[in-house]
Amino acid sequence: AAHAWQTLKLLGNEAVSAKMLWPAETIYRMALEEGGDVLPEAEASILHSNRALVLLKAGHFEDAAAAAEEALQLNGHNSKAAFRQAQALMELGSAAALQAAERAHRLEPKDAKVFQLLEKAQAKWGQSKTDLEGMD
Repeated sequence: AAHAWQTLKLLGNEAVSAKMLWPAETIYRMALEEGGDVLPEAEASILHSNRALVLLKAGHFEDAAAAAEEALQLNGHNSKAAFRQAQALMELGSAAALQAAERAHRLEPKDAKVFQLLEKAQAKWGQSKTDLEGMD
């Protein structure tokens, strides 16, 4: 039997497809609450990442960055969350966008959108210290 959070996740995805951003955000939050302790961390990470997408589209960049961070705390390999966090931080004009973009690029090295975002961040803030440490 499907858990209620799974049904809510699907409903949230449909709301996003229909460009119903705020209902989608509410539904994803409900899915997280409904899932509680039975919600696998990887799924919780996806739900937070989906919230980050909705918040990005709605122009709520600080909330989007926070939702992406929650997703990454649960699953450090969630490349979509890393990308969305970098996008949100770029929109906020935060230098932290550079490290976020580098993280997204490490997780998805072949993704053209990730690479474009990384280039944009590097153009604005230069190479990060972590990037330079491996240089001779």
